[in-house]
Amino acid sequence: RGTRSDTLVESIDLAPTFVEYFGGTVRSNILEGTSLLPLLHDSASIDREIVISEFDYSQRMLREDLGQKTGECMLTMAFDGRWKLVFAEGFDPMLYDLQADPGEFHDLAGVPEHADQVARLSAEIFRWARRQHNRVTITNEQMEARTGDEVKKGILLGIRDQAHYDEVMKDKD
Repeated sequence: RGTRSDTLVESIDLAPTFVEYFGGTVRSNILEGTSLLPLLHDSASIDREIVISEFDYSQRMLREDLGQKTGECMLTMAFDGRWKLVFAEGFDPMLYDLQADPGEFHDLAGVPEHADQVARLSAEIFRWARRQHNRVTITNEQMEARTGDEVKKGILLGIRDQAHYDEVMKDKD
């Protein structure tokens, strides 16, 4: 009570927090996010350098003003505690220094001395976008237990030719 934290948290952290609070097991293959209970009990911290947020603006009049199709109306934001980058496909990114401009009135994305912040936060958004988001049927542990099953059936990713296949199969026997 009465404490304040500058820890970077995301809205998706709420569901795992509630599940853990009520004694459930958080299935990370279904729920993204991290339980915030350690923060509430001051026993640990959540080690994040960046938070990511998405916003679908397809129901806003802005969509029509910008001439966007409904499925193209996604904003993605990366924030590191000071710098905030907002990215929307087909538009210039927007960069704000929330330390100097907490109201986000001055877009700094076009200012040459801040190009490194735009590049850094853009790279974080694209790294985040490329990670696994939709494996909901089995856990990571179950996936790890199945590692190697691909040599028995299916498409063999990374196999160059018959000699390489024979070498891989030799190691599986």
